[in-house]
Amino acid sequence: MTNSAGLEPRAKEFAEELESLFTAVLGSATAPEFKIEAATHRSGSQRFVVEPNPARIQLSINGEPALTLGCYFHCEWDGRGEHLKVRKSGFTVSPIGERAAPLFRYEYEDSMSRAFPSAHLQIHAHRDEFLFAMLRGDRGKPRSRRQAALGEAPKAAPHLSNLHFALGGPRFRPCVEDILQLLLVEFGIDTVHGAQDALNRGRIAWRRQQLAAAVRDDPATAAHVLREMGYSAAPPPTGHPEANTTGLGRI
Repeated sequence: MTNSAGLEPRAKEFAEELESLFTAVLGSATAPEFKIEAATHRSGSQRFVVEPNPARIQLSINGEPALTLGCYFHCEWDGRGEHLKVRKSGFTVSPIGERAAPLFRYEYEDSMSRAFPSAHLQIHAHRDEFLFAMLRGDRGKPRSRRQAALGEAPKAAPHLSNLHFALGGPRFRPCVEDILQLLLVEFGIDTVHGAQDALNRGRIAWRRQQLAAAVRDDPATAAHVLREMGYSAAPPPTGHPEANTTGLGRI
């Protein structure tokens, strides 16, 4: 099942899972609906974009509007055409206000260029001096790649938001529950009773999904570990499938 007709109901199911999570954490009065829209990647592959409606989820602190959370998920089939895969996603946390600059962003893109980690954090804040000191030397990113990444003249002072902090790669990157946990613990956003339990359950489900994907990436290693633990794990008659180095090798 690799056609868009089969992908659409799975994307809708994913959108419903997100709605259930946000309702369990924020309450039905605050949680958004999630919409899906068909899109075509530049490679020609079919995908569906899952986003909240409205695009910015308003978050309150002590009953007062304080932050907004924007998020998106680009969904398509995995390489085998069997499982829904998030090819690209992002979360943006901003102070309340139409033109407020973000506080920080989490972003993920499976096909991101080698200049950036596929899963990363960008902080939109002050203290640019330490970043300027880091980028003055010739260590780290080659100078040409640094300038291309920054999109600035060689002697321009860079911004902290230009720095991409790696966050676990395709398989073990932060999930939606991690973002909401951060907002709950560090910012004290308003939530409903049972929010933490919902986050715990969602996080466990996410880790299990990613573990299953990691096993599919490298079944030979998974079988080896299982045999070490006493399980019987023989390869199929055709031998172990080739490891997916995209999932394993991307930072």
